[in-house]
Amino acid sequence: MIRNFPTSQEEQQSNWNLMHYTAVVVSVELCDVFWFTTVNAVIYKIVDKRIAGIHITLLASMTNWA
Repeated sequence: MIRNFPTSQEEQQSNWNLMHYTAVVVSVELCDVFWFTTVNAVIYKIVDKRIAGIHITLLASMTNWA
């Protein structure tokens, strides 16, 4: 992958490379948030049996914001 990276400044800052970089970063961040929310939801559900699905989502989201 590194071997195929463009070497000239113009190619590195082309629209295609910037769009690709943006798409990869957004995808990775979105997957990270989903993973974090899921792990916290499982932990919260195990710790407190009274927590329902909507509460799991809310608590995990609030924890993620912190």
